[in-house]
Amino acid sequence: MTFTTQSIIALSSPPVAAPAGRSVSLAVGRRIVNDDVIGRPQAGDPFLAGETAYAHTKLACFRDGFLEHVWTRDGVEVLREVMPVGEGRCWRTWSYHRLESGDYTVEVFAPDGQRLASRSFTAF
Repeated sequence: MTFTTQSIIALSSPPVAAPAGRSVSLAVGRRIVNDDVIGRPQAGDPFLAGETAYAHTKLACFRDGFLEHVWTRDGVEVLREVMPVGEGRCWRTWSYHRLESGDYTVEVFAPDGQRLASRSFTAF
């Protein structure tokens, strides 16, 4: 299991809506290039065990504190990254994880503990 985080800015994910005035988004893919997620899993191109997946979050208008990325595989937490964010600005942040076979979910939590976004995928 390999993991690390780079802290820098916010993304939005159904079905969880960001509170009024806030912007949140989350994308999962194989790389991040120029603040864009590349290689998102698709029906003909799923994640495979051994690949590294990146979760990229953008957010705006949150108070000072910490944002969390929580990765689970088959319902068991495999990674929790805590990343600082500041007030009144846009922030981008990301974490990554080397995948094993299984069903994954990545969730993003705000400084107040509210779940902001979630993405699920399967690694074969």
